[in-house]
Amino acid sequence: MLHVYSKYCRYFLEDFVMLKEYEQAVLLHGPIYVTWHNPFDFETIGYFKPNQIPYFDGEIEDKNVIESNKPVDSFKWFHQRWSIPSPMIRHIYARADSKMLSKLHVSCKYFFIRKPQFICYKFVAKQFGNLGINLIMEGQSVTYSFKKCHLMAQKKWNITTILNFNHSDPHMLSNFIKTSFCQCNARYITLSNQMLSMKEFMFLVSHEKVEKLKLFETFVVKENNEYLSLEEILKFVPQIRSFATDTIALTTKSVLNLAQLNFINKFITFIISFVTNDVVNINDICAFIKKNAAPFSFFEICCDEDFPPDILEIYQTEIDNSLKEWKVNDGKPIVYLHNEW
Repeated sequence: MLHVYSKYCRYFLEDFVMLKEYEQAVLLHGPIYVTWHNPFDFETIGYFKPNQIPYFDGEIEDKNVIESNKPVDSFKWFHQRWSIPSPMIRHIYARADSKMLSKLHVSCKYFFIRKPQFICYKFVAKQFGNLGINLIMEGQSVTYSFKKCHLMAQKKWNITTILNFNHSDPHMLSNFIKTSFCQCNARYITLSNQMLSMKEFMFLVSHEKVEKLKLFETFVVKENNEYLSLEEILKFVPQIRSFATDTIALTTKSVLNLAQLNFINKFITFIISFVTNDVVNINDICAFIKKNAAPFSFFEICCDEDFPPDILEIYQTEIDNSLKEWKVNDGKPIVYLHNEW
């Protein structure tokens, strides 16, 4: 049972309660001999056999290691020996998220063969000109320059946290979703110069945990060939904290619908544009900001160049008046209206 504790506490390093329970169990039923290279303070490194003194000479002897000068028979294999029953291992594997799957891949190559996914914490794809950069991998972070690479031709990439994608071809990300990405749970997404279908956009955000979304020259096209509106996009990201776009307009209908949306978190940054020929109800904008602004947050609303300056000044005054009750020391939001990019 002590070995079950030992394995568990290494799979779940954040479970300090179980680690303390393990230490108490060792004091009662120990000692425990392990072959880890980084044992806990209360563990003893070495091998133990009944009626023998534990053996350790500074190096861990592993009888399963194949000597380099002997031919390797790829058809020989053996069962992984676990300290917990196999059905429990299968249960953990079947319900493993990206973080757990990464740990399982390290524990045994069988899991990667059954579910071959490249767990990627940060995926950055952008054009580097003629610098000769192809693919850079540092830990679980990947930087790709769109040059031919056999790894990108495999639909095995699982993006867990950050996705930054920029390419002059508006359909490049769509191609990646079809041929390279098998799963995306990214919470921080920045897209530039892309055109996505509704299905492709949902592939990126359907997990509903996106906290940062930046869309620059990027559109989402619905089945009726209309662009996804501002309120429709934000409806799919209930945990959003930071949002920015330079192409999706803020219309009268959008402002009215935004005030009715409920978000789990408050906005830290919110940057968007106006439409000149649309009369926007400034009271709805004020209601949206007061309801969803986090302390010390920043809201920027950019209008077209020909937007009437007198109306813009009225909008700014109305917003400032609505925030008067919010004291500066309490983190009063900054709202900046202008008509120049």
